Amino acid sequence: MIILYILFLIYFLLGLGQYGYIGAMGVKRNFKNLNVQSKVLLAPHLAAFILYDIVVLNLILGTAYFRQIPKEWTLSTRLDRLSKGNSWEARNAKEFCKIFLNDFDPSGHHCG
Repeated sequence: MIILYILFLIYFLLGLGQYGYIGAMGVKRNFKNLNVQSKVLLAPHLAAFILYDIVVLNLILGTAYFRQIPKEWTLSTRLDRLSKGNSWEARNAKEFCKIFLNDFDPSGHHCG
């Protein structure tokens, strides 16, 4: 039963990170069109997502998955570094970027 709880927790944390990422990319896409009040109201949410990215996604989940201490601050930069090469880390980093990150970035290429 405890394994089920751990799997649910990982699923929840990754999903929360994905929603935060999609929101951040929406702000990035429309940043020039936002008024000052919107930017001020969005600042705490973006700061919270950056902190979530550093602590939860990169430091905890990324370390558990890739079995190495991060050299970078965010998961995106870590995936970008790991995607170079032919190791299992490179293949998984490229696939993660392709499935979860690149489609939502306004430029179409976020990492990998």
